[in-house]
Amino acid sequence: AGAGEGDGGTTLDAYGPTRIIYWDTVDANQNLTLYDMKLYDGEMPYDGGAVWASAGSLTVDHVTFDGNIAAGQGGAINWDDGGESAYSLTITNSTFTGNSSSGMSCSSGGAIWAMGSMTVSDSTFTGNSTCDWGGAIYGTRSGASTLTIDHSSFEANHGDRGAAVAVYAEDATFSHDAYTANVASYSGGALYVN
Repeated sequence: AGAGEGDGGTTLDAYGPTRIIYWDTVDANQNLTLYDMKLYDGEMPYDGGAVWASAGSLTVDHVTFDGNIAAGQGGAINWDDGGESAYSLTITNSTFTGNSSSGMSCSSGGAIWAMGSMTVSDSTFTGNSTCDWGGAIYGTRSGASTLTIDHSSFEANHGDRGAAVAVYAEDATFSHDAYTANVASYSGGALYVN
């Protein structure tokens, strides 16, 4: 747990081309929670500019991700459930601003790339971008995984398909969200569901 943002708060700044958090577990029932902090300026030539996490549940609560870059997938967060359906990604009361994924192979998920069940609530996504699917969020199936987005806002995100959110081959629920001035170069100014 951090101490919030600003003076006396908790800001994790990469200060150069490096990822801020790498978390991979092989033990059952391992969970990681990020709370009340800012992750800034992470940069990777691969996946997950700020956070790379696999094979465990990840909870993000009251966290700001600002200006993180991945040449691969997930400018801010790259997460997968490691093939275990019991694991999930939960994001609440968080802010994603100016994160991007735009490598030579044209990767997905300007802010978040997730394989497995993900729930996003009461969060804000502004000015995130990718040259492929999901300017802010890209969600894809693992087993019978689902994507749920509730009471969240998406503004001025950019992507090829799904300027705000792109979903591939999994059930998705969207409720009480706001989509404003998101721009897709191909299809799905707000949402692209395949």
